[in-house]
Amino acid sequence: MGETVRLRLMETARIATMIIPKNSLLTATARLQGNRMFLSVSSIEHRERIVGVKLSAYELDGQEGLFIPGSAEISAVKEIAAGMGQSTGTSFTFTSSAGQQLAADAGKSILQGASKYFGNKMREVKITLKAGHQLYLVQQK
Repeated sequence: MGETVRLRLMETARIATMIIPKNSLLTATARLQGNRMFLSVSSIEHRERIVGVKLSAYELDGQEGLFIPGSAEISAVKEIAAGMGQSTGTSFTFTSSAGQQLAADAGKSILQGASKYFGNKMREVKITLKAGHQLYLVQQK
C-alpha cells in the first residue's frame, strides 16, 4: 500500500538520546495485510534534523498493527467488482464501412479506458482512522 498516516504523540517519547516532546507529529507508512493495517515510522524530524528510526505500531492489546474489521471481505468484493469492470467492452465489432469501424474502435477505446479507470478505483481500499485512536510505537531491533 505505502500510504502515509500522520501520528501525534500523546506523551513525551525517548528515542535513543533524543527526547521527542508531547504533541509532535510523526509520519508513518501504512501497509494492509489481511485484517490488520501495519504502521511503521522510518524517520523523525526533530530540531531541524532527520533521524532514522524503526518504529512499529501496536494496538493496546499488544498485537502488532491495527485491527480493521471486515477489511479482507471488503477487499475481495472490490476485487470482484474491479474484475467485472475491466472485462466490460472487450468484444469485437465488424461493420461494413471504414467510418463505422473507426467509430466502433473509438467507442471501444473509450469504454475500455473507462472500465480500466473504474477497475483501478474499485481496487483502492480506503480506511479511516478516527482521531484519538491510541496505539503504542515500539522500537524494532
